[in-house]
Amino acid sequence: MTPHRPQKHDKQQSKLRRRHIQWEQAQREQKARERDLQRQKGPPEAKIPTPERRKSIDLKKLPVIKEKFSVLRKVLMIDFFIKHFLKMAKKCNEHRAYSQSAMYIMQVENLCTIISTYDLGTTSVDAETIEEYRVSCSKSF
Repeated sequence: MTPHRPQKHDKQQSKLRRRHIQWEQAQREQKARERDLQRQKGPPEAKIPTPERRKSIDLKKLPVIKEKFSVLRKVLMIDFFIKHFLKMAKKCNEHRAYSQSAMYIMQVENLCTIISTYDLGTTSVDAETIEEYRVSCSKSF
């Protein structure tokens, strides 16, 4: 017959019981903290009023630049971004971020399409410049 060790068994049981009670208490405290955070935040509808939420964007339409800008300002702004995106694409190629570079090149192509819709009479950008941008895009790919 093996000797019975009731003291060691009782110590292990009491240790497990204490740990379980501590775990339950930690769980209750965690749930209380989460409830407090929910009360502080409030429902999601309370944060952003319905009229101020963003409206969905129709990507099939051309991007609209505010009408209060003159044609010259619009063309110069688009020209600036075309040059900037070409420089960024070149840097991305140097750092071997080819997918990011491709995104910049596609944006340049989109901007070239947009700028070609404007009357370029008094601007420094002409049809040849736009064609140079498109050629530089095709060289980048």
